[in-house]
Parts: sequence; C-alpha cells; structure tokens
Amino acid sequence: MGQALRELVQAAAAVLELDEACRQRTIVRTDRGGGSEDDINWLLRQGYVILVKNISWQRAHKLAQSVADWRVDPRDPQRQAGWVTARLPYAAVTQQIAVRIQKTDGPWVYAVLVSSLPADALAQLVPDTVDPLWATVYAYDLRSGGLETINRNDKQGLGLAKRNKRSFQAQEMLALRAQFAYNLLLWVR
Repeated sequence: MGQALRELVQAAAAVLELDEACRQRTIVRTDRGGGSEDDINWLLRQGYVILVKNISWQRAHKLAQSVADWRVDPRDPQRQAGWVTARLPYAAVTQQIAVRIQKTDGPWVYAVLVSSLPADALAQLVPDTVDPLWATVYAYDLRSGGLETINRNDKQGLGLAKRNKRSFQAQEMLALRAQFAYNLLLWVR
C-alpha cells in the first residue's frame, strides 16, 4: 500500500480537524490494504483505534497455528475464529484474532484481525454480542463494503468483466459506453 493509507488518513484528519483527543475516539477499519506492520504501527502511534486485517496471508496462516481453541461462528457455521497466542508486537496493545473459512475443495483460508478496540467501543458497535472474540469479528464485518458490492454488481450487470479491444480508441469507446450505461441506469432508478 505504501503511503496511500497514511495520506488518506492524514487528509481525512485535516478535513475533520482531528486533534489527539478525537483520534483516540476514531476507529480506523481497513482490509488487507491497510494492514501492513508499518501502517498498523503508524496508526497506533497517531493515537487511532484500529480494527484491521493483517496484510500477509502467509503470516496469517503462521499465526493461526498458535490458536489453541477454534470456535465455530454462531452466525455462520462455515467460519471459525480463535485468539492468536503468538501475537505480533505492535506499537500499542492489540488483540489478534485468527479467522478461518473452509473452501469448498477442503483447505482453510486464514486471516488475522488486529484490534485495539476497547470493550465499551465493542459494546456500542455490536450491542447484541457479549463475547469479545465474536464482537470483534462482527465489528470488523460491519465495515462498509457497499461501494465494492455496487461496483461488482454494475461490472457484472453491464458486461464489463472481460471486454478488451486491440486498439486504445476501441477500448476507450467501450469504457465510455459503459459509463453512459451506468449513468443512465442510475438516472432511471
């Protein structure tokens, strides 16, 4: 991700005029794109509360090996989670949770969530869940995702998945046609 996360957070902080006290009440939730060790440590040093997915699937797989007790998700029996016991050291105290989902062909896919959310923030985000393990996982699940879903649906619905042309001009015309179709659909809605 490089500097993109830092620049985005700094720009948002400038627009929102976040001082140190406000940053301590601001939760930054990101997918793997903001989950590098440097990004996590930078966010923690800035005073933000974080709930991020670690960027490295290899590291997630290794950390998941330290989970002593895998628990089945009460909401989704295909998903399991557990506390990472061989936690990575970060710039502030964090909780680290390994989450795994079994693929249809058998192997598990792992992710590690890194959180500095205090218990009262978890209770506000997920008031119906008392267990801190599942409250953290469900709080992570609350991240928006709406924009990605809309874009994916539009991409599939407009047939944009694999439409490549040999010439740049033809490719540009396809992009313009798709943009027109998208805007027309939004207007009609």
